[in-house]
Amino acid sequence: MQAFQKDLGSFQSSVDAANESGGHLIGEVLDDPAITKDDLERLNNAWDDMCQQAVEKQERLDEAYDQTQRFEDGYNDIVSWISAQVAELQNQAEPDEDSMVLQQQIDDNKVRLGVCLV
Repeated sequence: MQAFQKDLGSFQSSVDAANESGGHLIGEVLDDPAITKDDLERLNNAWDDMCQQAVEKQERLDEAYDQTQRFEDGYNDIVSWISAQVAELQNQAEPDEDSMVLQQQIDDNKVRLGVCLV
C-alpha cells in the first residue's frame, strides 16, 4: 500500500499540469469553456476521491496490523504460559499418601485450574 501511495504522489504533478493547462484553455483559448471546466472538475473530484480512499485504506491496514500484533503477542503469552504449566504438571510429584501433603497438592491444582477457568 505504501508503494501505491508513493506512486500516487508521483502523479500529483500530472494532475497539477492538467489543471494548469485546462485553466489556460479556459481563460485564454476556448470560446465555450464549460466542457473543459466540467472535465477538470471531474478529474479533480476523481483524484481527490482516490487520494482519500488511499488514506482510509492505509489507516485500515495500519489498524489491522496493530490488531494482528496484539493478537500475536497474546497468543505467544498463552503458549508460553501453557508450556510452563505443562512442565510444572510433568514435574509434579505423584499423589502423596500423607493426607496433608495430598490436600496441598489438591489445593495447588485447584489454584492452577482456577487460573485456567478465569
